[in-house]
Amino acid sequence: MHSDSDLDGESAWRDFGGKTLEEAHSFFAEVPESYQEAFMWMEAPAFVFYFPVLDEYLRGINATRKYDFNSAWILAKDIEMHFDCGHELADIPVRVIALCDFVCRHIDWYVCPEDPDADQEKEKILEAYTELRAKAVAHRNGVRPGFVPP
Repeated sequence: MHSDSDLDGESAWRDFGGKTLEEAHSFFAEVPESYQEAFMWMEAPAFVFYFPVLDEYLRGINATRKYDFNSAWILAKDIEMHFDCGHELADIPVRVIALCDFVCRHIDWYVCPEDPDADQEKEKILEAYTELRAKAVAHRNGVRPGFVPP
């Protein structure tokens, strides 16, 4: 019997496995709300390979609907899970730090201006990317969950 995370990982691989980065980006960008959590459940090597899909997507968002806020926030949590699990992520921490800085500098891109909750949504996104950045810095510096330096 598979655990839920194994099944989620298998589903993520069925969705993205074998696709080029260009194919994966097109696939994801069509309906991101349907595939965003796949990145959370990918095995670390697949996540490292497909991270540019998230990076490109988040750098190209222009919020026109409430979902765009949810997407930015959820993707931060998806990425964060890989740091929380202590996965080996090659150069991803440095790339995540740059992405977090970008999102925080362009926060208005991620919130629909007509949304009456825009200010609260901005705060939630800023908090998520600030936390994610801190975890990426720690990971880059060799600190992993459960790791106690000598």
